[in-house]
Amino acid sequence: MQPDVPDRLRTLRDLIAALLTGPTGEDVTRAARATAARLDRDLLPRTAGAHTHLVVGIVGPNNAGKSALFNALVGRELSPSRPTGGATRRLLGAAHPDLYAKLAAEPTLAQFPMEVVAPEPGGVHAAALSGGDKSALLLVPLESLPPRLLLVDTPDFDSILVANREASSALLRVADLAIVVVTRHTYQNREVIEFLESWLAHGRPWMLVYNESLGSSVTREHAAKLAEDLASPPIAVFHAPFDLAIAEGTSALAPVAVGDADVAAGGALGEWLFERAQGEDLKRRALDASLLQLRDELLALERALTAERESSAALLNRARAAAVRLGRDVAARAMPMGPFLDAFRAVLDRRPNLLQKGYRTALKRTRLFVERLATRLPLFPSRPEAEDDATVSLAEVEREALRPAWPAYFEELARELVPRKGDAALHPIDPGLAQALSNDLAPGRMEPARERACEALGHDSEMLRAFQEACEELIEEELESRGNEWFFQFAVDVVHLLPAALAGVAIVKTGGLGTDVAVGGAGAVSSLLAEKVSRLLGTRPAQRARRRWTELRGERLAEVLLAAALDVSLSQLVARKEAQGAAVQEIARLRKDIAWTT
Repeated sequence: MQPDVPDRLRTLRDLIAALLTGPTGEDVTRAARATAARLDRDLLPRTAGAHTHLVVGIVGPNNAGKSALFNALVGRELSPSRPTGGATRRLLGAAHPDLYAKLAAEPTLAQFPMEVVAPEPGGVHAAALSGGDKSALLLVPLESLPPRLLLVDTPDFDSILVANREASSALLRVADLAIVVVTRHTYQNREVIEFLESWLAHGRPWMLVYNESLGSSVTREHAAKLAEDLASPPIAVFHAPFDLAIAEGTSALAPVAVGDADVAAGGALGEWLFERAQGEDLKRRALDASLLQLRDELLALERALTAERESSAALLNRARAAAVRLGRDVAARAMPMGPFLDAFRAVLDRRPNLLQKGYRTALKRTRLFVERLATRLPLFPSRPEAEDDATVSLAEVEREALRPAWPAYFEELARELVPRKGDAALHPIDPGLAQALSNDLAPGRMEPARERACEALGHDSEMLRAFQEACEELIEEELESRGNEWFFQFAVDVVHLLPAALAGVAIVKTGGLGTDVAVGGAGAVSSLLAEKVSRLLGTRPAQRARRRWTELRGERLAEVLLAAALDVSLSQLVARKEAQGAAVQEIARLRKDIAWTT
């Protein structure tokens, strides 16, 4: 084993722990718990350096003879063995007292919580075998067992009791060697095959005990069929003939080898297991199989996390799509013509000859004089100083466009995001996020959310400057392509003075809110000027400018609208998506870095 494997496994365990403490859906939680169990009960103890004992689990379907074999190997009746089967409901183990002392001193090496039991003359008391913590290992210290062997009997894995199957699965996850006990009635059982094939993947060592055998040739034939179905050959095959005394518990089950390259025919299972089993080789093969199974489990966890991240991304995309649609609609309705006209004048100011430039300068002075005169009239309130007039006007127009459209937008978000029973499109989603979305998009939250959105609309001079620069580029392109520049210059000079006097009056009447209206915002004069500019330049520049504004401002508005509607849940949804993405990347890195064989 490479020296850095234990460190990387511990790093992986910390990551899984963090994942399990955060909000996750059912699929991720299930995959993460399986991975954590693999690490805690199997790989971390195996790679700690002190795990030198051999864990042997006896597994099989109901009434196959597992408990009879366990009792025969330990040399006394510990596990109840009945002709009807199904008496063992707990993991029951036996180990030398020295091994028990070691496991008790280092609980992680035990791989299970342990409960020491003292057997009665008829075996372990039935109450202990059926009650208590089903995940714990009942352990009987026995001097008769080798000091480095932990032998475990299991419940039937084909039981209808979920706890029985889970106990058997838990043992198979940590065993170095499985002794699979079947009969001629169960060796082809589909449930037996399905239970074993996932555990025996990647070459985990196992041996077969074929009970109630009709002879060596039948045993070999049936063993070969089982190995083919499992795609994994056993390291040895033992069998025992049918004996009524064994079934009744008056005689010990004593399987013998059918003979292969490693075990001579007639050799006793107990002798091989206690004296000849190559523990180090079996443990190495079991570790390799566990590492490869961990790789498969990490891949499953990656896929579950990726699916959850895609689910989070889909939620965000649906929410943002609705916000962008509304944001662009509001932006299109409230596009300020002021920056467009200013861009038009700025472009032409950079281009004319000296005569035309002087002519326009005189017009500009006249306009500024009219505006200053208007602001001194005592009939109207003074202008506010807090914000830029055009920007204030833009926010007001946007609010007016937003208010009637908000209910439909809010209801769309509720339909798209609030999880409903049986809605597979939103699965998986953790309960905390689901509740936050439901709270944010409850009907009673609609008006407060709209007020938040309206309050967030305000000063955005940076956006107006960016829009004017974009318009200047569009107008430069148009003038270059259209030619006849003098006509356009003269036409703009004619309308350059027209709104000036009106602008001065509007500024005062609205207390400073009318500059953009007068110079091209959203009022009647704005419409008139927009129409004039459209006639001068044709419809293409105005349309292109509107599209550019809708894109620029619509995206910015979408952020405001989404944050207002998803007051609490938006940050949770974004954080969830980012955390899932980071976890996927880290798990993928560790999966690639860990050496998967020793």
